[in-house]
Amino acid sequence: MYQKELDFARSTLKKAYEIYCESPVSVSEKAAFDVVTNVDLAIERYFAEELKKAFPDHRLHGEEFSADAPLTDRTWILDPIDGTFNFATGTVHFGLQTALWDKGGLQLSVIYLPRLGELYEATLGGGAFCNGAPIHVSARSPKEAIFSFGDYPHTRERDATDEHRLVERAYRTVSRMRMFGAASVDFALLAAGKTEGVVLYTRNKWDIAPGLLLCREAGAVTYSVDGGPYDFSSRGIFACNSKELYEALTKEENI
Repeated sequence: MYQKELDFARSTLKKAYEIYCESPVSVSEKAAFDVVTNVDLAIERYFAEELKKAFPDHRLHGEEFSADAPLTDRTWILDPIDGTFNFATGTVHFGLQTALWDKGGLQLSVIYLPRLGELYEATLGGGAFCNGAPIHVSARSPKEAIFSFGDYPHTRERDATDEHRLVERAYRTVSRMRMFGAASVDFALLAAGKTEGVVLYTRNKWDIAPGLLLCREAGAVTYSVDGGPYDFSSRGIFACNSKELYEALTKEENI
């Protein structure tokens, strides 16, 4: 049903990388402990221009220029460079990602990890794929699990404290812990069965939406960090390969 839109997302992210990501990079401070590059800005402008040509009635909710745009039907959620600090410092863990919100929910998503040579995609009810091959979360137990964490939120003390407590619980529960510094990588690895869970303390839709649909279509379970189902009003997200792992990290005796 959304094949034309999926083709657009794939090709536009790939072309944006080819055009802009090998250019000289200039870095500016966007906020405390947050940076933006000329490439982030250029890619979002390019995506907006291509969107207007391909789907004139669609809207954009992008990190750099339209972060306050509401989600209405036919709205694209875009993170032009997810993991900007990694990108700016030459680390391979970054991605370009987008998702389409329509008919009251996420309908498709694409995550492109160019330095890893991986293109992830999902459609609602259509499964999850990496480079065209179906993917699924792993069946590993909590004791065998690799669990990743988003960057500590420097400006939100409650979130940082809660994440620190969760790291302590995970230390006693899972096999390994990781911090990749890019939500696109966190979600992609979980969906592909290379890790077993991730927690991110953020309300930024561009960080979460593409990976949220990808992981759900790959069989992951998702919860709010405050318990119960996850939605965009939550402070953050737990995404895990199983309910067992989520409960192992949140049960009372581990708190």
